[in-house]
Amino acid sequence: MPDLFTVHDAAKVRCFAPPAAIDALATPAGALRGRIAPNEVVFVGEPGTAAAIIATCSSSLASEGASAMVVDHTDGWTLFSLVGDGAEDVFARISMVPLPVASGDASFFMGRIGDVASKAFRRTGRIDFMTGMETSRHVREVLEHAGHAVGMHAVPTPDTNPIGAAR
Repeated sequence: MPDLFTVHDAAKVRCFAPPAAIDALATPAGALRGRIAPNEVVFVGEPGTAAAIIATCSSSLASEGASAMVVDHTDGWTLFSLVGDGAEDVFARISMVPLPVASGDASFFMGRIGDVASKAFRRTGRIDFMTGMETSRHVREVLEHAGHAVGMHAVPTPDTNPIGAAR
């Protein structure tokens, strides 16, 4: 039975730069990386890490000048986590997006989840996805309804390492 929790204030930082600069941009420690487009990447980190991610990315992209931009989108997105056996079953009930193969590394994907455009990460036994803050109540209700059929539990957000990326 999977657990569902929301990671409030998870850091979400988007970087825009020429593709070669995005290719060369290292993933900040303790963050998940999602390539959105050739010139755009999103980094998701533990709550309270946005400033550190911004500083790391800004420093790395400084040589790009006005061709690069680092934006803190922490307040604009909600991060939901489905963790444990059955997470895939809940996901399949709310989305037709095919899940990437689970591995130890986070696989990034995008699509409609709970009828809302989303950005997501899949790891073994875990699916994390972000939706716009304005849709969070709707998505939460869809998740709770879908999860009821497979015994999902809504649980408090873990106090440490809630996105599971801290090293």
